[in-house]
Amino acid sequence: MTIGARIKQLQKELGYSSAEKFAEVLEKTTASRLSDVIRGKQKLPDDLMYELITKFDVNANWIIAGVGDIFIGKIPEKILTVQEQTLLEDYRESNEQGKEAIEKTAKALSAIATLTNNKVA
Repeated sequence: MTIGARIKQLQKELGYSSAEKFAEVLEKTTASRLSDVIRGKQKLPDDLMYELITKFDVNANWIIAGVGDIFIGKIPEKILTVQEQTLLEDYRESNEQGKEAIEKTAKALSAIATLTNNKVA
């Protein structure tokens, strides 16, 4: 398995559906640069490797050589995307009425998504 394939596997393990979503939480890269690394068009830059190791507690031996477990400890919780961070900030800045409206809306949308998914399955 190539380094790019391992980065793609890491992306999936962390719950990011695309390189674009994964790049949103990384400070040392762009979606284009990350995609190039995954496809093998570019070598994994040291600054990006360091960020993956420190931010997600990833095993450096696994990234470089595929040796050992992906994570040094347990799988880290998914890091929020910019959009999720903004939504959380909006919620925190809302008054009680606004918070209640956001919570009810989120529950209703979740219920609709669940019903839709159950009908498809």
